[in-house]
Amino acid sequence: MTEVRVGGCYLARSTDEGTVEEAACGGVVTELLRYALREDLVDVAVCVERGADALDGRPIVVDDPSEVPSGSYHCAPVQLARLVAELHREDPTLRVAVTCRPCDARALDRLAERDLVNPDRVYRIGLNCGGTFEPRVVLEILEERGVDPLDVEREEVAKGHLIIELRDGEEIKVSIDDLEEKGSGRRESCRRCDENIPERADLACGNWGVPDEMMGEWTFVEVKTEDGRDLLAGAVKDGAVEVREAPEGSVRVREKIDEIMRKMARSWRERTLDEDHLAEALEALDRCIKCRSCRQVCPVCASCEEGCWAFAGRESVTPTPVWHAHVAQCVALYCVECGACETACPAEIPLTRIYGVLRERLPDLLERLAGRAEG
Repeated sequence: MTEVRVGGCYLARSTDEGTVEEAACGGVVTELLRYALREDLVDVAVCVERGADALDGRPIVVDDPSEVPSGSYHCAPVQLARLVAELHREDPTLRVAVTCRPCDARALDRLAERDLVNPDRVYRIGLNCGGTFEPRVVLEILEERGVDPLDVEREEVAKGHLIIELRDGEEIKVSIDDLEEKGSGRRESCRRCDENIPERADLACGNWGVPDEMMGEWTFVEVKTEDGRDLLAGAVKDGAVEVREAPEGSVRVREKIDEIMRKMARSWRERTLDEDHLAEALEALDRCIKCRSCRQVCPVCASCEEGCWAFAGRESVTPTPVWHAHVAQCVALYCVECGACETACPAEIPLTRIYGVLRERLPDLLERLAGRAEG
């Protein structure tokens, strides 16, 4: 039996053929959640289920192993960290397993800093992420081809392409670069994100590095922590998951893909987090219709119970330029760049760009202020 160790990289899959066929990438994540619930390692699992169609991923809480859903969703805004915070608000001792992309994991860290999440009671099963899409982007692709969204079986991102699999087995494959050259593609915040492998998780799972002949039926898993090691090793010992050591070539391929994505992200940051783009974004605030949707979906702010909410608009105060300034100076420090606020904004205001510029420039601003004070 392969030894599972911290820092180790493995190829893994469920031992249940039905799960392998139904779930994404061999069903490892699905199987780990089921195992954790079945063996009473956790009280609940927080994950995403299919809603009206494959583009409609919805966050759920389950306590029954048989109810753990399977699937991969690249159109769902981040809400899982908020859900964990809500659970721990009711019971800080609740043991939770949660699937998390890098921005979910960052949000969990922010919430833990505010004592809104108990990190010692959370298993983080991390998912690699090269970016997510607004549902309208995929709907436009389907409309161009005359495809009913209800005919979509699943969608996946692999090797620089958005891949949409239909119920009849047909695949629609679209280059992400081509989409973004046309002004579409991934969320803007995702294009700037340079954390593709969830470093803050207990396990980092994804299809990067999986050999071509095993693609779709195996998952590349990196063990990040002792909790992650124990979870994966336990599932292997239980017979729920099989693993094999990842070949060195697979490890190098994964590292190469990660570095390519990081370079792309750095390029996007340089192109969009400058003064011209900030000015454009600030002008867009004039379109605000004062619905407060941005704050209601923010995984950090929506869980915050600090007194500033009375001023910031949760109660009776009408959002004004001063309100936006107040929220921006607070959110800029805690923003995880998940893009949920921009998805919710009916006026399409590029809020994460505003927060990103402020955060990028804050150290320089503080240094200049300190120099002025010394002078």
